[in-house]
Amino acid sequence: MYIMTQDLLTKFKFYQEIQLWPKAADFNYEGWLDNFDSDERALAEKIMDFFVYIPEDITNQLFRTVIGKAGYYFRTVDSSWNDQSFNNNCWYSYMPGESRNVTDSGITFVKKVKEVTAIDEGRILTFEEMFKTLYEAKTPQNVILTDDFVGTGAQCDHAWNRNPFSDISKSLKDIVKEGGHRVIYVPLIANFVGKMRIEGTCSGLHLDYAYELGPEWNLFSDKCLCWGNNPDVFKAGTELIRKKSLSIGVTDEKGQVSIRGFGGQGLALGFSHCIPDACPAIFFVKKNGWVPLKVRH
Repeated sequence: MYIMTQDLLTKFKFYQEIQLWPKAADFNYEGWLDNFDSDERALAEKIMDFFVYIPEDITNQLFRTVIGKAGYYFRTVDSSWNDQSFNNNCWYSYMPGESRNVTDSGITFVKKVKEVTAIDEGRILTFEEMFKTLYEAKTPQNVILTDDFVGTGAQCDHAWNRNPFSDISKSLKDIVKEGGHRVIYVPLIANFVGKMRIEGTCSGLHLDYAYELGPEWNLFSDKCLCWGNNPDVFKAGTELIRKKSLSIGVTDEKGQVSIRGFGGQGLALGFSHCIPDACPAIFFVKKNGWVPLKVRH
């Protein structure tokens, strides 16, 4: 049986002891590493050590940070804005998924508006309610759109620029422009590809976030920090991810459950409430005997 290096074993156990990582049932690093053969374990441990897990308390603090950033933005565009405006002069909503399912991460995450910031529930709207509220408003409105993570930016692009409702002939972009509304989108973390797409296609939408991820966070980039600027390690590591993915039936290179993560983003990132589809599937799939690091809910 392969024995993990003592330094990593100590580090990983410490992370769970101080609850930076959750209990093994929710974040099974030992089970995940046991998916790999002894000659693969050194690379697997390198990938595991590179994985960024954001626990609930830090997620909540990041959430407070981006809501605060939204307040700074409103102060620059609305002379009446003050601290009480978060409660009485602002709407809160989210960016919907492509098919607007009730399980979309945005719907789940917007609950934090009430849980973390104690904003009255009446200020929290579904995407459809927010869309129609702005369409019918006679005066400019303030809106904060929350999210945990922006990957490719496709969801935001489509939600902003397309007309999703048959009874309204305008896009959200058009409604905001015509009504003079002030809308800010504040995900906790934005991948640089999504940031570029949103800034390039979503005119009238202000974007802010706590952290931006550059190409150095993509496991399939030779510039990725995981590989230490070593071409041989990069090649071996990415080949291992592909090999293991194929062995459990993950063949798609670009889908939501794919070898490189959705849009080829290749991220090693997880929150307490979810793991983004920007991550390679070997982190979250549970099939053909494969033990996931964290199950996607």
